[in-house]
Amino acid sequence: MAMGAGFGGQILSDIILDAGH
Repeated sequence: MAMGAGFGGQILSDIILDAGH
């Protein structure tokens, strides 16, 4: 989540969360 927030991203965070779960 820290990484996603680093380069931009609620979108990235959402994708990571979706993939992670």
